[in-house]
Amino acid sequence: MLLIGDVIGLFWNLLFSMFAYTIVYYFGEIFNAFYMILSPLVNLMWIVSFWSIGLTVLANSKNKKAGVEN
Repeated sequence: MLLIGDVIGLFWNLLFSMFAYTIVYYFGEIFNAFYMILSPLVNLMWIVSFWSIGLTVLANSKNKKAGVEN
């Protein structure tokens, strides 16, 4: 499950960098400042979301193996 997150992260960073390149091409260098601010925030949002979902799935599967019912 977490390996899937790594693959998604690779494609996400590729897509986001191509998107940023396109925006800089059309709007100029001012977008580089926005990119430097927004890139870590956007990455943080999807990484935290994916890891929380992944850890929830792993915890649920561990509880089912142990026979714990919610």
